[in-house]
Amino acid sequence: RRSCRRACCCSSPTVHSLTSPTACMESVSPAERERFLAARGNDPQAAQEMLEAHLAWRAATLPLREGQPRIGKTIPEWMFFHGTTRDGTSILWINGARYDAEAATEEEQGHAAAALIDERVARDSPEQITVCLDVRGSEGWPNPPAYNMLSAIRTISGVLSDNFPERCCRVIVYPMPWGAATLWTGIKLFLDQNTADKVVLLSGPVTRGSPCPVELAEYVLVDQIRPDMLHRYESLRTAAS
Repeated sequence: RRSCRRACCCSSPTVHSLTSPTACMESVSPAERERFLAARGNDPQAAQEMLEAHLAWRAATLPLREGQPRIGKTIPEWMFFHGTTRDGTSILWINGARYDAEAATEEEQGHAAAALIDERVARDSPEQITVCLDVRGSEGWPNPPAYNMLSAIRTISGVLSDNFPERCCRVIVYPMPWGAATLWTGIKLFLDQNTADKVVLLSGPVTRGSPCPVELAEYVLVDQIRPDMLHRYESLRTAAS
């Protein structure tokens, strides 16, 4: 497994070439410019266009206005930050089966996810995160069929990849049954190539109550799992003993 740690190249002349006469560009730090530049293959013009589109989106969207759907409040907590990986990156946990399509529109869910990340990770920081995506269901959760999630995945991943480029250093998806290759091929269509290349698939049965693949312990120690979710990761506790 590769480490997610990387050095910041904020002093690069190419990074500083991203300039604009617009006032909103004054709020952009070198670290933020670097992320957008990396997302566009070090093409200054493409990075500039992406960054300007992001700033317009940010001005219209963040922070969320009062009354807008928020994860953990009006939207079930299908994603949350807790703990760090073995290499020190913060973990964004996602429980796909907890996604409730009736709680908010796909766009609202995407904006709520963006707000969660924006509140946790400073814009002027080069910090990267690890995403742990658990596809197992659970009693009492909405448990939408995977194929019904494709539209939401497309919308939400589009919002996040357009506005938080290079924030994700690794995406661990588990457990993935051997027959899920077709589903993964469909999901990859909605991800930029750079993100798709960062995906780690851990195989295993995916029925409710299925154990977490013990291979996750290569990345996450059991003491970094939120207490209310520990019952879903007993296999890691056993593997550590």
